Amino acid sequence: MATWKDGRAELYRGLLREAVSFDVFLKDIAENGVHRIEGTIVFLASSFRFPPPSLVHYYKHNRTLHEKVILLTITSGGVPSIGDDERIKVTELGQGFYRMVASFGFMETPNVPKVMEFAFESGFIPKVMPLTYYLGRETLIPVSGGRMMRWRKRLFAYLSRNSRSASSYFRLPPDQVIELGVQIEL
Repeated sequence: MATWKDGRAELYRGLLREAVSFDVFLKDIAENGVHRIEGTIVFLASSFRFPPPSLVHYYKHNRTLHEKVILLTITSGGVPSIGDDERIKVTELGQGFYRMVASFGFMETPNVPKVMEFAFESGFIPKVMPLTYYLGRETLIPVSGGRMMRWRKRLFAYLSRNSRSASSYFRLPPDQVIELGVQIEL
């Protein structure tokens, strides 16, 4: 458990080294007049301050975005379950971006397609189909140095590689998921 916890912290530090602030990212999009294509795209995001690395890589390599970009953050609360009226909070960020926070209790398993359907039906987000989910997939490369011993980094990389996939955990439809990989040195 300690290796998993320390490894996640080391991974987060590695992602922060290459992170760009969300304000800088939106400013770049506004200044460069990005080409928009039809549809809605959902990026799972763990941070409120930074765009997910998968979004940055997608934009960097494609130089295009969908009409609507939803940054979805899943949180787990200290209560067993959360009512539907408290489940979703949406903020419009401009440039076609929306920040959606979906809260779940510790006894609930997140179901992202149901969350998205609820958001559409409730009018939180305009329904634009088709809907595609983009996930980041990190390939961990253990290197010398840092806060963890190298053998623990290799163990964490093994555990991470064999952990349950995010698309399975969040119940995402396989035909609507695209994973973007990035290599991270630990």
